[in-house]
Amino acid sequence: LRAGLERECDLRQVAERAGASHREHARHLEVQLRQVEDEVRHLQDALNKSTKQAANGQGCCEDLLGQLKAHKQTAEHIFLREKGRVDAIVRLRGVAPQTFLLRAFGSA
Repeated sequence: LRAGLERECDLRQVAERAGASHREHARHLEVQLRQVEDEVRHLQDALNKSTKQAANGQGCCEDLLGQLKAHKQTAEHIFLREKGRVDAIVRLRGVAPQTFLLRAFGSA
């Protein structure tokens, strides 16, 4: 009977140690889970911030492309106007006096 009680006591101690070890392991896993959840939240925040910055950058890029297109059109208009002016001066050089051309079209 005594040997059976000792064996039961030994088994209980082994079970208690195993239970304590499992509880400690479970606490360790819970800590790791909280750390991973915190990291996921941090990464989601960083992703949201990057997404907003990318959208803002895209908007700025589109605005700048619009401005560039407008400047290009203005430059082309000025170029064509000046080319026409120069062509007119060249055509009239043999017909009109130089002083008249300079006054009419400015210096070429």
